Amino acid sequence: FKTPLGAGVLKFKVQQGLDEDALNGVKLLEHDESLDQIFKKRSVFAADSRNPNPAMRKLLPLFGLKNMLCAAIYSRKHPVAILAVGNKKEGFTYNTEDYDLLDIFAKQVGIALENDFLTRRVEELEVNDALTGLYNRQYIHNRLDEEIKRAIMHQRPCSFILAQVKDFAPYQN
Repeated sequence: FKTPLGAGVLKFKVQQGLDEDALNGVKLLEHDESLDQIFKKRSVFAADSRNPNPAMRKLLPLFGLKNMLCAAIYSRKHPVAILAVGNKKEGFTYNTEDYDLLDIFAKQVGIALENDFLTRRVEELEVNDALTGLYNRQYIHNRLDEEIKRAIMHQRPCSFILAQVKDFAPYQN
Protein backbone atom coordinates (compact mmCIF):
# COMPACT_ATOMS: atom_id res chain seq x y z
CA PHE A 1 0.00 0.00 0.00
CA LYS A 2 1.32 3.45 -0.69
CA THR A 3 -0.12 6.66 0.69
CA PRO A 4 -0.01 9.52 -1.78
CA LEU A 5 0.25 12.41 0.65
CA GLY A 6 -2.90 14.48 0.57
CA ALA A 7 -4.54 12.37 -2.16
CA GLY A 8 -7.13 10.84 0.17
CA VAL A 9 -7.27 7.43 -1.55
CA LEU A 10 -4.64 4.74 -1.16
CA LYS A 11 -3.00 3.02 -4.11
CA PHE A 12 -2.10 -0.66 -3.99
CA LYS A 13 0.85 -2.50 -5.44
CA VAL A 14 1.34 -6.24 -5.41
CA GLN A 15 4.80 -7.72 -5.43
CA GLN A 16 4.11 -11.40 -4.91
CA GLY A 17 1.19 -13.78 -4.65
CA LEU A 18 -1.99 -11.78 -5.22
CA ASP A 19 -3.49 -11.22 -8.63
CA GLU A 20 -2.98 -7.56 -9.46
CA ASP A 21 -6.33 -7.44 -11.26
CA ALA A 22 -8.04 -8.35 -7.98
CA LEU A 23 -6.90 -5.02 -6.54
CA ASN A 24 -8.44 -2.85 -9.26
CA GLY A 25 -11.72 -2.43 -7.37
CA VAL A 26 -10.15 -2.04 -3.92
CA LYS A 27 -10.49 1.46 -2.52
CA LEU A 28 -9.72 2.61 0.99
CA LEU A 29 -9.82 6.13 2.25
CA GLU A 30 -6.63 7.44 3.76
CA HIS A 31 -8.33 7.82 7.15
CA ASP A 32 -9.95 4.39 7.24
CA GLU A 33 -10.26 3.01 10.81
CA SER A 34 -8.05 -0.02 10.16
CA LEU A 35 -5.34 2.07 8.52
CA ASP A 36 -5.46 4.63 11.33
CA GLN A 37 -4.70 1.82 13.80
CA ILE A 38 -1.66 0.73 11.79
CA PHE A 39 -0.29 4.25 11.32
CA LYS A 40 -0.98 5.68 14.79
CA LYS A 41 0.34 2.90 17.02
CA ARG A 42 3.54 2.31 15.05
CA SER A 43 3.44 -1.40 15.69
CA VAL A 44 2.76 -4.56 13.71
CA PHE A 45 -0.91 -5.50 13.45
CA ALA A 46 -2.37 -8.88 12.67
CA ALA A 47 -5.72 -10.16 11.54
CA ASP A 48 -5.67 -13.91 12.09
CA SER A 49 -7.48 -16.60 14.11
CA ARG A 50 -5.96 -15.30 17.37
CA ASN A 51 -6.60 -11.58 16.67
CA PRO A 52 -10.24 -10.92 15.82
CA ASN A 53 -9.68 -7.14 15.55
CA PRO A 54 -12.82 -6.03 13.63
CA ALA A 55 -11.14 -3.06 11.97
CA MET A 56 -8.27 -5.21 10.68
CA ARG A 57 -10.51 -8.14 9.71
CA LYS A 58 -12.40 -5.75 7.45
CA LEU A 59 -9.31 -5.59 5.21
CA LEU A 60 -9.07 -9.36 4.64
CA PRO A 61 -11.96 -9.84 2.19
CA LEU A 62 -10.77 -6.84 0.15
CA PHE A 63 -7.63 -8.81 -0.72
CA GLY A 64 -9.14 -12.31 -0.71
CA LEU A 65 -7.09 -13.29 2.36
CA LYS A 66 -7.88 -15.11 5.61
CA ASN A 67 -4.89 -13.71 7.57
CA MET A 68 -2.76 -10.61 7.28
CA LEU A 69 0.17 -9.04 9.12
CA CYS A 70 0.76 -5.30 8.53
CA ALA A 71 3.42 -2.79 9.52
CA ALA A 72 3.59 0.91 8.73
CA ILE A 73 6.64 2.28 6.96
CA TYR A 74 7.72 5.75 8.02
CA SER A 75 10.01 8.23 6.34
CA ARG A 76 10.79 11.63 7.81
CA LYS A 77 8.42 10.84 10.73
CA HIS A 78 5.44 10.43 8.39
CA PRO A 79 3.74 7.22 7.29
CA VAL A 80 4.44 6.60 3.61
CA ALA A 81 3.43 2.99 3.08
CA ILE A 82 2.21 -0.22 4.64
CA LEU A 83 4.09 -3.46 4.30
CA ALA A 84 1.76 -6.44 4.49
CA VAL A 85 1.95 -10.20 4.20
CA GLY A 86 -1.01 -12.53 4.15
CA ASN A 87 -2.30 -15.98 3.34
CA LYS A 88 -5.50 -17.93 2.75
CA LYS A 89 -5.03 -20.63 5.43
CA GLU A 90 -7.87 -21.41 7.87
CA GLY A 91 -7.04 -21.26 11.60
CA PHE A 92 -3.60 -19.73 10.99
CA THR A 93 -1.87 -17.57 13.61
CA TYR A 94 1.26 -15.48 13.30
CA ASN A 95 3.95 -16.04 15.91
CA THR A 96 6.20 -13.55 17.68
CA GLU A 97 9.01 -14.13 15.22
CA ASP A 98 6.70 -13.16 12.33
CA TYR A 99 5.82 -9.89 14.10
CA ASP A 100 9.46 -9.13 14.83
CA LEU A 101 10.63 -9.94 11.32
CA LEU A 102 8.00 -7.75 9.65
CA ASP A 103 8.69 -4.94 12.11
CA ILE A 104 12.44 -5.05 11.43
CA PHE A 105 11.89 -5.26 7.68
CA ALA A 106 9.47 -2.28 7.71
CA LYS A 107 11.99 -0.24 9.71
CA GLN A 108 14.78 -1.16 7.28
CA VAL A 109 12.62 -0.08 4.34
CA GLY A 110 11.93 3.21 6.15
CA ILE A 111 15.66 3.71 6.70
CA ALA A 112 16.34 2.97 3.02
CA LEU A 113 13.70 5.51 1.95
CA GLU A 114 15.13 8.12 4.32
CA ASN A 115 18.65 7.41 3.06
CA ASP A 116 17.50 7.82 -0.54
CA PHE A 117 15.78 11.11 0.31
CA LEU A 118 18.87 12.44 2.09
CA THR A 119 21.20 11.36 -0.73
CA ARG A 120 19.04 13.16 -3.28
CA ARG A 121 18.87 16.22 -1.05
CA VAL A 122 22.67 16.35 -0.67
CA GLU A 123 23.06 16.07 -4.43
CA GLU A 124 20.63 18.96 -4.89
CA LEU A 125 22.50 21.08 -2.37
CA GLU A 126 25.93 20.47 -3.82
CA VAL A 127 27.00 23.45 -5.88
CA ASN A 128 30.60 22.67 -6.81
CA ASP A 129 32.05 19.74 -8.68
CA ALA A 130 34.32 17.77 -6.32
CA LEU A 131 37.03 17.22 -8.95
CA THR A 132 37.30 20.65 -10.57
CA GLY A 133 35.89 22.96 -7.93
CA LEU A 134 33.77 24.60 -10.64
CA TYR A 135 30.02 25.00 -10.42
CA ASN A 136 28.24 21.77 -11.28
CA ARG A 137 25.78 21.26 -14.13
CA GLN A 138 22.65 21.49 -11.94
CA TYR A 139 23.77 24.75 -10.38
CA ILE A 140 24.58 26.25 -13.80
CA HIS A 141 21.18 25.19 -15.18
CA ASN A 142 19.37 26.70 -12.19
CA ARG A 143 21.32 29.96 -12.40
CA LEU A 144 20.81 30.17 -16.17
CA ASP A 145 17.06 29.75 -15.70
CA GLU A 146 17.08 32.54 -13.10
CA GLU A 147 19.09 34.87 -15.32
CA ILE A 148 16.87 34.24 -18.34
CA LYS A 149 13.78 35.01 -16.25
CA ARG A 150 15.46 38.16 -14.92
CA ALA A 151 16.40 39.28 -18.46
CA ILE A 152 12.82 38.72 -19.64
CA MET A 153 11.36 40.55 -16.65
CA HIS A 154 13.66 43.58 -17.12
CA GLN A 155 13.53 43.31 -20.94
CA ARG A 156 17.31 43.15 -21.26
CA PRO A 157 19.51 40.90 -23.38
CA CYS A 158 21.05 37.80 -21.87
CA SER A 159 24.01 35.79 -23.07
CA PHE A 160 25.79 32.66 -21.97
CA ILE A 161 29.16 31.31 -23.06
CA LEU A 162 29.98 27.64 -22.75
CA ALA A 163 33.55 26.51 -23.36
CA GLN A 164 35.03 23.05 -23.46
CA VAL A 165 38.70 22.77 -22.52
CA LYS A 166 40.57 20.10 -24.45
CA ASP A 167 43.45 18.31 -22.70
CA PHE A 168 42.25 19.55 -19.32
CA ALA A 169 44.88 17.61 -17.30
CA PRO A 170 47.75 20.15 -17.65
CA TYR A 171 45.54 22.89 -16.15
CA GLN A 172 44.81 20.94 -12.96
CA ASN A 173 46.82 21.77 -9.81
